[in-house]
This record gives sequence, C-alpha cells and structure tokens, in this order.
Amino acid sequence: MRIRSRLPFPLLLPVVLALTSCKGRDALLADLQSPRPEERAHAVEKLSSHGRSEDLVLFTQAAKDVAAMVRAEAAEALGKSQDPRVVDLLGELLEDPDESVQARAAMALAEVKDGKSKGYLTQQYARRGRSTRLAILQALKHANVPGGMTGVVSAESKALWESHLRALEDGTLAEQVGAAEALGRSGRPDAATRLLPLIRDSQVVLAAAAVRGLGEVGDKTAAAPITALLDESFPELREAASTALVRLKEASALPALLRLALERTPSSLLATNAVLALPRTKETDEALCTIMLDGARKEALAAGREMRTRGACPLDKVVDRLGSPKDVLSGLHAVQALGPVAKSALPRVLPFLESQDPGVRLAALEAVAEVADPSAGRAVRAVVDTELAGLRGLRTDWVKRDPKGGVAPTSAGQSPPVRVPAEIVDDLSAEQLRLPAAALRALGAVRADGAFALLTPFAEDPHPVLRTAARLGLASLGDAGRALAAQGLLEGDSAARGAVALALAEQGTAGQKLVLEALGHASEERTPLLAAVLTTGAPKDLAPALEPLVGLDGLEAAMAAQLLGQMGASDSAEVLLRALESPTTGARSELLRALGLLGDEDAAEVIANDLCHDLPDVRAAAAEALGRVGTSEQLESLTALKGDYYRRVREASEAALAQIQARESPPQGAR
Repeated sequence: MRIRSRLPFPLLLPVVLALTSCKGRDALLADLQSPRPEERAHAVEKLSSHGRSEDLVLFTQAAKDVAAMVRAEAAEALGKSQDPRVVDLLGELLEDPDESVQARAAMALAEVKDGKSKGYLTQQYARRGRSTRLAILQALKHANVPGGMTGVVSAESKALWESHLRALEDGTLAEQVGAAEALGRSGRPDAATRLLPLIRDSQVVLAAAAVRGLGEVGDKTAAAPITALLDESFPELREAASTALVRLKEASALPALLRLALERTPSSLLATNAVLALPRTKETDEALCTIMLDGARKEALAAGREMRTRGACPLDKVVDRLGSPKDVLSGLHAVQALGPVAKSALPRVLPFLESQDPGVRLAALEAVAEVADPSAGRAVRAVVDTELAGLRGLRTDWVKRDPKGGVAPTSAGQSPPVRVPAEIVDDLSAEQLRLPAAALRALGAVRADGAFALLTPFAEDPHPVLRTAARLGLASLGDAGRALAAQGLLEGDSAARGAVALALAEQGTAGQKLVLEALGHASEERTPLLAAVLTTGAPKDLAPALEPLVGLDGLEAAMAAQLLGQMGASDSAEVLLRALESPTTGARSELLRALGLLGDEDAAEVIANDLCHDLPDVRAAAAEALGRVGTSEQLESLTALKGDYYRRVREASEAALAQIQARESPPQGAR
C-alpha cells in the first residue's frame, strides 16, 4: 500500500536536506580512513563546515596524520572550533616540519582569542622561517592584536640576546666564539661591555671573536684597545683587529695599520684594506702612497690602484725610486699600480726593458702594459722578438730531446709560435714562460705595430700561459682582437677566464657585450665573468644577457641581480620579482637591493614581505630597498624593525623611515 505525503514541498525540503546530510556524513567519516591523503583532507574540510562539537576528536586525530595536507586541514578545523582546549595542539602544529601546516596553524591560533594563543605566536616567530613568520603577523593582525609586529620583533630580540649571553657565559669554547660575534652584531652598548674584557683572553680564538664582535658593535671607543692588538704576535688577533678597524673606520688607527701594512706578512693585505676603508683625508692618501712605494707587491698594487682615481701620489717620488738600483722594483711596481696616471714616468721605465735582471725586466713589462701608451710600442716589440727567440730555443730543445720526435721547429727568424705536441709544451713551466707571456700582453696593451698579426697565432698556443697572455693583449686591439680574446672566456681555469673578462670589460661597451654574451655559453662557473663586469659596470641595454641567471641559486644569481641594479635596468624589474617569488632563492638580498635601485614603486608591497624574513641580511636589504621605493603603507613595519636585534637592520629601517617620510612630507610652506 503506497502512502503519499500531504506536506507541501517547502516543508519537505529540510527533511530531505537532513537525510542527505546524514548520508554525506557517513561517507565523510569513511573517507577519514581512506588510504588517499587528498580524500582524508577533503573529509576533514567538509566535516569542519558542519560545526559539530563531537567532531573535535576527529580533527585532533587528523592533526597527527602522516600527510601534511591532512594536518593543514586539521589545523584550520581546530581553529574554527574556537575551543580553548585545542590551543596546545595548534602550538605543536606551529612547529610542524611542513611550512604550509605551520601557516595554517598560525591562522587557526588567531581564531582562538586568548593570551595563550598570542603567546604561542610570539614565541614561535623567532624560530620559524619567512613564510610562517609572515603568517604569524597576518594572524596577529586578524586577531586585532595592537602592535603585533613590534611585539614579536621585540620578543625575538630579547630571546636572542639572552640566548647568546648564556652561551658566552656557560657554553663550550665553540659556542662562546659564536656568541661573542653574535653579541657584537646586536650593536648594543652592553655588548661592548661584555666583549672588551675578552680581547685579552688566553684563548686566542675567543679573543679574536670578541674583537670581531666589537667591530660589529660600532663603538669607536673600542678602537684604541683593538688598535693595540695590531702589534700582537698572534696572526689571528692581528687579522681580527684589522677586520674590526675596517668596520670602525677610526682614523686614530692609521699609524698602527700603516706599520702592519708595510710588514710584508700575511696580515699586511688586511691592514691595507683597513687603510683603504678609512675616510679619505690627506693622511690616508699619504699612507696609501707609502704602501704603494714600500709595501709588498700585492699591497702596493692595491694601494696604487686606489690612488689612480684619487690622483694624489707625487710622481717625483716614484721617479726617484727608478733612479735607485736597490729601489727600482718598488718604483716599477708603483708605475704598474698607477697605470695611465704614471704616463710621464714612462721614459724612465723603458730602459729597464733591456735589463739583464729577469725580475726587473718582468716588472718593467708589467708596468708598461698598465700605462698602455703607444709610444712604448717599438721598445716592447724589441723585447718580444728577444723573448720569442728564447722561447723558440726552449721549444726546439724539447723537440730534439723528445723520444717520439716528429715535429720540426720554426726557424729562429719567424714570429709564429712553434706547433709542438702538448706533452712537450706541458714540460715548460709557468715560471719559464712569465717573461714571454708578459711581453705578449704588453705588445697588445700598447697597440704596437704588427701586434695583431703576431698575437693571433699565440691565441691558439698549446700552452695556457702563452694563450692567455696573447688574448689579454688582443683585447686592446679593436673588434677583431676582442673577438679572438673572447675565446678565452669559455676555456681555461677560473683565474685566466677572469683576467680575459676584465681585459675585455675595460674596453667599454663592446668588450662588456662579449663578456655578457659568453654567459649563455659558459659550461664552467660564470662568476669570473660577472665579477669583471661588476668591476667596470655596463650599460642597461645589455641587461637581457643577465636575466636568465637571476632565477638560479647561488652566487651567480646574486651577482646578476647586483649588476641589473647597478645598470638601472628598469625593464628587468619583472624578472627580479619573479625570482623573488621563490622562497629558496639564495640571492634574496641582492634581488631586493636591485629592485630598490630600479626605483619600481609597484614592487614595494612584495619587498615589504621580507621585512619579516628570518635572515637579518634579508631584512636589512628589504629595508634599504623600501628606503628608495617604499610608501607610508610600510611605515608601521619599518618602525617595528627599530627594535630588531641586529644593528644593521635597525640602521637600515631608521634610514628607510627617514627617506619615506622625506618623500611623502610636503615641503615647508606648501599647503
């Protein structure tokens, strides 16, 4: 017997929905046991929408699921319950190995509005990575916590200080060393108080760490005790002191740094770098000139190359050295360092090309190559003929003594290099080839008559020393020479490739274009090529050659980003922003700074996300970039970073605040 309902359809609808819901619930409960994680996650999501308190136990179990997607849905479901009992479990999920789970747990804690939830968010901010830190800030904002970022930044700063302080007082030696430097990076006056007594510690490694830390503090009152360490017998202490003084830039350290720079010890180059870092004054210029004349070759070249641009070294002192037999090498090294600036000293240099002392002859060739004046062409060509005759004699001797035989040498009057088997060439040492190589390079540098024809066959010489020297010389010989030189960008060791790249980049846009074009074909590391163009700069129309590197990881991506920023390649902003989307990019700081240099205000919001990055260098870079492109929307976050643990982050945020406020404040008198 069939019974028909007399209820109208609108009244039947709730009954139908209830029956459907019950049936759906059974299926969802079954899906919680599915072997497929996506079905389990979907079941948790749907069950949470029903809002049944009895399902809390199911979500608690799902929070322990092996699949991250299920744990993430469970975290959200627990948050929707707003039950205070789930706070501890959400706190555990905030430490989940998967960052997506951490982020969902952070937002879930914001739903449970009590002090305990805020405590978990504040505590975990200092321990988590960028994406979770960003989620924690969003959660605090969602929970209407006033000054949310200021609070977590302050809490992180406090926790770091206390942690490093405990390590310094009670840790192992290795922990104390790390803590000393970390305390210094805080830039707090208290750090200087803690570290100063340690610079005389019996453990030299700890004393050196304390010195480096004091350099980071930036307290110039520490300069005097640090300077005294330059006279210590421990190289590690002297090197730490030089490094710290580079940061402090304290002029009173100049006499001690100069003494160390002239010692000709492994610490001398660091001391020279410290002098180079000091503010420019008459005294620092004089010190650099002294290092150029009296320092070891590396220090002399570093100081003299700086003085090329300053132009403050009197050439009469250099010429005086050239007139003294015992000082001639230092005089030649000074000419090499000063390069074109020392052109007037060239007539005093040329006679040394005929010296019987191979060391003097070599120094003269290197000096002439750096001055690069065509007036030296005839003198250099004479040296080249002499050196190549000697080289042919060496190679002829090897061929005669080669048991395999089979290669006849070129006669002594011919210029092209002798083609000999590689195993014979390899027996010629780099030392034996230093003079011929220097002569070949100088021939091209001074653009001597016939240089191109003579150097061209050497660009394919079997020996890498001669091959590289020829390419260095060819780089100065117009388009054809540059094209041959560019072959050296794709072969040889890193130093040789870098030298050829720099020689080409110094020729201007045409050479820089060749170097950047080689980036796409290089099978070896590209950093030597990038370093060369970073030294010279390049026009922004060459930016497309760099853009593919920005998406890579590591140093190459960082250098490419730095170059794009240096070029002002505004059309590359989108490429930089896409690279910034990767959470694992190793070039984040350089990408941020490049975007700042490009002045793209549309990038400000993306850049601002990195103000909460877990790495202080990245936070500082983001603040620096916002100083150029930021708006009032980032003021609150930048203000929060004024309480950051790290001095460099605080300084960058304060500078950015000042820059933004200056841009957005109307001029005085304007209405």
